[in-house]
Amino acid sequence: MTDKRILTLGACTAIAVTASRFVSIKRVLSSLRPKNVQFLTIDDKEFVETNQEYDANDFKYHVLMPFIPGAFTSSDSYLPFLREIQIRCAKLGIRLDIAFGSFFFEVPNEAENDHILEAILKSAKEKGIKYDAKFLTGHSMGGYLAIEKAVTMTYDALIQIGCSMGSIWGVKDHRSLASYPQPVLTLVGEMDGFLRGLKLMHDMDTLDEEISREGIADDALLQKKRNKMDIVKPIIIHKEVNHLQAADNTVTEFQLKSGRHDFESALTPEEARERMAETISNFVLIVVSRTQTGLSDKSAYVSATEKQLKQSQDTREMLRPFRELSSTSSTSQFVMEAQRSIANLVQDIDITPTFHNSDEDFLYAKPFHSLAVAEKDTTLTTNIEVVAQDPILLDPKLPEATRQESPSFAIKAKSQDTFLQLSSSITKKEDPVSLRELNMLTMAKVLKEYVTQEQRVKYELHGRKLEFLEDLEIKVPPEWVKTPIQLTHEGNTTFVRSPFTRTSTAEFMPLKFRGMHYIKPMSPAQIYEWIVYDAFRHIPSK
Repeated sequence: MTDKRILTLGACTAIAVTASRFVSIKRVLSSLRPKNVQFLTIDDKEFVETNQEYDANDFKYHVLMPFIPGAFTSSDSYLPFLREIQIRCAKLGIRLDIAFGSFFFEVPNEAENDHILEAILKSAKEKGIKYDAKFLTGHSMGGYLAIEKAVTMTYDALIQIGCSMGSIWGVKDHRSLASYPQPVLTLVGEMDGFLRGLKLMHDMDTLDEEISREGIADDALLQKKRNKMDIVKPIIIHKEVNHLQAADNTVTEFQLKSGRHDFESALTPEEARERMAETISNFVLIVVSRTQTGLSDKSAYVSATEKQLKQSQDTREMLRPFRELSSTSSTSQFVMEAQRSIANLVQDIDITPTFHNSDEDFLYAKPFHSLAVAEKDTTLTTNIEVVAQDPILLDPKLPEATRQESPSFAIKAKSQDTFLQLSSSITKKEDPVSLRELNMLTMAKVLKEYVTQEQRVKYELHGRKLEFLEDLEIKVPPEWVKTPIQLTHEGNTTFVRSPFTRTSTAEFMPLKFRGMHYIKPMSPAQIYEWIVYDAFRHIPSK
């Protein structure tokens, strides 16, 4: 079999090439020198013909913005978007020069990117232009390439569009947004089919953790600190904007072959570009104003700050349900409730979940329970074992990067028979809740308590519906632990089966396996992800 390597292209795609061909391409790329670096200025004929003319007195700041395109997307396809950013900046008194180059096979790579950025800075220097600030900007994979370069090449700020520091697929040791030395704008569309906006939860977590380290108890001071963070490190999700609207909204052949696609937007490409460009221009004004000794236009700065804070706060509210459902406390509550349900417990008992780092530790952990009787009161304490596993992959034909963000949870709980042996008053004797019923109850709760009316209506009208089928019985625990939640698709419905197994309470069974009920229900976070995001993904035909 031909040796292959997989090149992860961030939020765009993954392509396989033979090892020998990869080496050849790498050599070619390292030898290239950019001859196609372009500068867009407001003096260009194309700009002047479609916009008002400006003179030097109209501008308070002169800013350079090198731009790195996404994978399999030509630089020219971004021209309408880049021009819109220039227009918005000009209205704020910012003369914005945008520069970019083209990449071999339209795949951004570090070798060519270094040459292009060096050529841009060299050209600016030769022209004798002294910029008030430099913003390194990138879309999709271009944004990932920009992360390190914005630091090492001393840019004043970084703008990431359709990507984020916490969402680099397959990379654990990525940069932390909170500790990043420069201001950063993270801008993602709600309908981005290449990068789920829910991933921005991780970047928001790092910002909040940074604030919490200061131990601020006063709510007013805490909000002031959060506002300050949202000014220099804003995370913004634009409603109804998708991934490719930053370019010409065209899906290329390579992108189609990747098995990924954008979600349908209610906005025209022009409307989406206007929204993104306004956000970017406000961020540029805020940053460049803060680098100067005095504000030349305080009202414009205040207006830009207020708009950015509002967008950041709206994004926080948008991510709040998912962050809450993904929290350790929420997960613990869910697995404890799962134990109560599948054992039909009627008595309030003390349940302690123990989280493991590996399937093996989880599988062979020895659970415990204790029963204490004092006069007429009986206190039962029990623990359950939990391990986080791979998130759900909607279909084997889809790339790994389309997996859900929420992990699946394997739960090693006590069976109903185990509790009956301890005390007949602890559990009802009728059949316990099945995983199918538990999944249905979880979905009803998520729809009622966490999904907005707008999201609910959208899911009901346009989303792929979840239907829970009877539980999938697996004979032995080692086989069960390797069995994921099963998804099958038919028409506009996805059918779900949760795997389970039970072990005997007989004495011949080792204690670490005796009287257990092994379950893999869908978690509230997984169901929430489905309702607001995965329900709108195309499933490849059989």
